[in-house]
Amino acid sequence: MIMEYTKEQQFSTFYNQAIAAQEGLIRLDEYKKMPELSETDKQSLQKSISIFDKCLHIAPNHWQSMFFQAKAHQRLSEHEKAFKILETACKIEKINHAVTLEAALEAMHLSLFEKAIY
Repeated sequence: MIMEYTKEQQFSTFYNQAIAAQEGLIRLDEYKKMPELSETDKQSLQKSISIFDKCLHIAPNHWQSMFFQAKAHQRLSEHEKAFKILETACKIEKINHAVTLEAALEAMHLSLFEKAIY
């Protein structure tokens, strides 16, 4: 029982660190052009991706970690990686429309039109 509590605590710490590393660098509510990323910004997003990997090691089906990890890849113009992660998240989370919307946007960006409208 203590080990599980430690994993939950560790997950929470990782998740909060990853979200903090993305602060102000990803867009969640509007689709306006964002400013160019500095090298420091890129490093912060890469750090968040790494930390979300740790989250997903602990909780492999945590779609929220997948979503925010994909948003970091998206911001870094790593659209294939973002789409792959969002596809997985869509299989887990079937209610939250933001996951599906982001997957569709990435599919459109990659000219995967059939997947965008599925």
